[in-house]
Amino acid sequence: MAVETQLDLVRYAKTLVRARGSIPDARSFAEAQYGQFSNIAKMLQQRMAGVVSGTDAITGDGPFANASRYFLGALQRRSLIGRIDAVSRFRHVPPHVQLLEQTSVASVWWTEEGQPIRVNDAQTFDTASLRPLRLSTVTINTRELLAALAPESDAIAQRDLLAATALEESRSFADPESAGIDNVRPASVTYGIAPVVSSGSDAAAVASDVAQLFDGFGGSLESGVFAANPVTAARLALLGGSVAAWSTGAHGGEWLGVAFVVSEGVRPGDLLLLDPSSVWLTDSGVEVDSSEQAVVEVDDGADGTSLINLWERNLAGLRLRRYIAWRVGRPDAVRLLTGLFVSSGGDSETAATRARARRGAAA
Repeated sequence: MAVETQLDLVRYAKTLVRARGSIPDARSFAEAQYGQFSNIAKMLQQRMAGVVSGTDAITGDGPFANASRYFLGALQRRSLIGRIDAVSRFRHVPPHVQLLEQTSVASVWWTEEGQPIRVNDAQTFDTASLRPLRLSTVTINTRELLAALAPESDAIAQRDLLAATALEESRSFADPESAGIDNVRPASVTYGIAPVVSSGSDAAAVASDVAQLFDGFGGSLESGVFAANPVTAARLALLGGSVAAWSTGAHGGEWLGVAFVVSEGVRPGDLLLLDPSSVWLTDSGVEVDSSEQAVVEVDDGADGTSLINLWERNLAGLRLRRYIAWRVGRPDAVRLLTGLFVSSGGDSETAATRARARRGAAA
């Protein structure tokens, strides 16, 4: 995928900033700057024709859908969900469709010709569906930067949106304290799980704790994945001995033949083991828009907020909406080890790290 196409959504939004929200002016500018038949110009043509935002506009084969897919590819390379999916696929399901969910392993029998197929009495089925929920990100910058034509301006705007969205998406997926809110946010895959608590920080203790993860794991190790914070993964690599031989580090790797991915969205000290094939995922893409005629509420990092008028300060905002949801099909297909390398002061350090992460995601 060309880098240029990954920037289509951001350039579309920046073109609206340059045109001060005038769609006809933005279309004329896009045609002059990127070409009459560019994806950016086509998006603005659709806006003039009355195409509205939302999942209907970013699914299918239109210009908004194409731009969403290009941007989504860049986002998935940074998010925990995308990194897991790249090594072991989730159970991707269509949105809003009732599906049969197996809550136990399917039975298999040799069957004589003409005889009915047997089903194990213990095999049960539930029905469920996934509705994409909306994760929203707003990044604020100077109007001059967002209106600039320089490639560096495009890269800065893209990087800020990707970093904030990937971090919050990953944290929401992995944080055991992240409870779901009906029609707002899915619960993390680790929420409500009884964790294995670290018994120590030496190689023998870590090996024993990981063995406990395996003992209670109901998924398949053939498709299983470990996930941790890069700092936790790097500290594992420093242990030496048999643990170091498991070959992982700050960029991931594998343990005992099981894929290992890393993300800043995983709490320091946590180690996840999951079978993605037992986790339902529906992903309806992303959309990006812009505004400079808005008042935004800003988290001051100290349990307070303040209001900022963008127009008064010559600022502009890029707004991203991410449509995604997940559901754990089999609870025993996700396991959690907590407290790795957490000293007596580690709890406060972890809390501070997570607070900074939340502030960064809300920027």
